[in-house]
Amino acid sequence: MSAQLASSAGFGTRPRNQHSNDQGVTAEEASTQPSRQVREGLGGDAGKVAWRHVICFVLLAYGSAWAMWAALLGPTIMDALRDGRTPDNFSATPAVMLGMYAPALAAVVMRLFISKEGLRRALGPLPSIRLALAAVLIPMALILILVGIVTASDISEASPGKPLGTLLGMLIFVGVPVGAALAFGEEFGWRGYLLPKLLPLGE
Repeated sequence: MSAQLASSAGFGTRPRNQHSNDQGVTAEEASTQPSRQVREGLGGDAGKVAWRHVICFVLLAYGSAWAMWAALLGPTIMDALRDGRTPDNFSATPAVMLGMYAPALAAVVMRLFISKEGLRRALGPLPSIRLALAAVLIPMALILILVGIVTASDISEASPGKPLGTLLGMLIFVGVPVGAALAFGEEFGWRGYLLPKLLPLGE
């Protein structure tokens, strides 16, 4: 009778974390491994690598990028192959930068039609407004510091052929936003889709 009362009151029972210790998983090991929820939330498999998805994504990413570049730079590439050297003057349309969105395109195709995780959580955990602003403003500040050091020390000419204010405006208000927009295509594909797929291999 006393044993039943002790059991109902919670006395004499094992601690809740004792179950994990019985399975040979220590608290330190659990803290160093990515959680199953995080992996699955990013579209990854917590147990094994889905190599079919990995291979399909890589083929789509590289294949679509080179298809764009071949269509836009076909004559230039053929001339270089025929001459056996790179051309002295290379000019390309800005459309070649669309190749940077090939990984994002591949990730969308995979999520919708092949691995079928969908796009709902494709961006993963979103940062806070403070971190997002820091990611934008810190590169701008570093650019200002770099130009200031170059100008003050006469290491080089910081604004060749352009007023310094014009150069700073181009770097801050054109270079950073455009660079971030182009890099998004790479990050969404390689880090947003492929990296979670490979997490079971370790970190």
